[in-house]
Amino acid sequence: LNRGRAYQFKGKWDLSISDFNMILKMNPKVAGAYYYRGLTYGKTGKHDQAISDLSKAIDLKPNVFNAYVDRALIYLAKGQYNQSISDSSKVIELSPGHATGYILRGRVYSEKNEYGKACSDWQKACRLGYCKSINEAKKEGSCQD
Repeated sequence: LNRGRAYQFKGKWDLSISDFNMILKMNPKVAGAYYYRGLTYGKTGKHDQAISDLSKAIDLKPNVFNAYVDRALIYLAKGQYNQSISDSSKVIELSPGHATGYILRGRVYSEKNEYGKACSDWQKACRLGYCKSINEAKKEGSCQD
């Protein structure tokens, strides 16, 4: 797993995927191998394969915060906003005291031009210590004080 991740950091995507494939061939229940292979697929623009692997990682370990974040980002990149909102909401459910889910869901709402919902989520993120999104939206006029 570590070698595959090292290949990721070096941008050696094919070697990374090959390592994760080898792990999964030996043991198809290694959630981390699906997760990191999914990240690699995402980095290389193979969004459907990334979603499939991240979904498998979630099936094996349903409380993995990062897998939902990364899958939500890929859904967002594909314009699949409802799925991205669903995953962002799951991030909030798993870690309500962390700003990430609110930031991400706010971003999706913003993409959908649902600025009221976006601003509400970004305000919640700000209360949790991350104010960059709400401050930028206020400067742009998307959100009010």
